[in-house]
Amino acid sequence: MSQRHSPLTQITPANVKDLELQWVFQSHSLEKFEATPLVVDGVLYTVQAPNDVVAIDAVTGRIFWVYEYAPSPEARVCCGRVNRGLASSANTTVYSWGTIDGHLLAIDSKTGKPIWNVTVRQG
Repeated sequence: MSQRHSPLTQITPANVKDLELQWVFQSHSLEKFEATPLVVDGVLYTVQAPNDVVAIDAVTGRIFWVYEYAPSPEARVCCGRVNRGLASSANTTVYSWGTIDGHLLAIDSKTGKPIWNVTVRQG
């Protein structure tokens, strides 16, 4: 419901003090993150600036794949090279996102291979 709320109950006020860091993802970008990662079937999907998608094992932190998108050098950004995040399809096989150069892409969530890439036009 886009509330960033989870109905899960494993973490409570009584046991939150027992949480421990399990792994850390080191991004290859020094840009800020402005997107919430998606977790589907134990895989965490996130973006790193400017438009790379990363699939990570949510338990171990192992990177499954990275899809690197090279935006057009003509792309003009006003507020940093950030990405607003990913979306998944109902069957969780395709992830799509908008790029800083006005493209909408979809990639296979299992392989990280591109499925389609379309230019978004104003008008």
